[in-house]
Amino acid sequence: TSGQIKWHWQATENDAWNGSCSAELQHSCPEEDGPDHDYGAGPMLVKSKSGRDVVVAGDKAGLAVGIDADTGKLLWKNKVGRGGVVAGIHFGLAAADGVAFVPVSDVPDGRTYDEPARPGMYALDVDTGEFVWRAPSVEDFCNGRPVCHPGYSGAISATPDLVLAGSNDGYIRAYDTASGKVLWQDDTTREVVSVNGDKGAGGSMGGGTAPIAYDGLLFVNSGYAFAGKMPGNLLMVYEVEGRK
Repeated sequence: TSGQIKWHWQATENDAWNGSCSAELQHSCPEEDGPDHDYGAGPMLVKSKSGRDVVVAGDKAGLAVGIDADTGKLLWKNKVGRGGVVAGIHFGLAAADGVAFVPVSDVPDGRTYDEPARPGMYALDVDTGEFVWRAPSVEDFCNGRPVCHPGYSGAISATPDLVLAGSNDGYIRAYDTASGKVLWQDDTTREVVSVNGDKGAGGSMGGGTAPIAYDGLLFVNSGYAFAGKMPGNLLMVYEVEGRK
């Protein structure tokens, strides 16, 4: 009612950073110089299975946290990904039925780390932060294509049954929310003829726009020519088989 700050929680102190810190001449890089593990993904307010309101968030360090929405108390934390400048949990999470779905990018960024990259999709119990399932991106779908990497940078969507996610490797995938099994996938980088007759192709999927499911249709934007991702120029619409 007042707009006054009720609580706050800080993940990483002294994390001031900008693009100049990666340049040869660091004219405007602040003294702290990162490590740039900020929150690019918006937080979620999730009802846990026990009925508690939990703020779930993930940062570019690959750290997922659950915070009591009423008090600001840290309930749990889970280092899901390795993290990095353009890695970790990048643009958006999703949740359904007390489970948080966490996409991890972990693309190479020129830095050296003391832990392996863990690109893939992960599910966490909102009450405890423990893994419900893990689906690391172990299969190579890039086939040597430049600026192609496994993992998930873009925002994702979830229904009670499906996690819908566009990957850095250009594939759109639907995961089973219960098991983490990939139920369907499609390569959006293949050349297609658009509705206006022009040829086009997709690429990596990134940014804050998640796949949208509506009335038996799935809307996906494909192509993200930024931060080491594959370019493309498509809005693709998929239809459920048998839809009337």
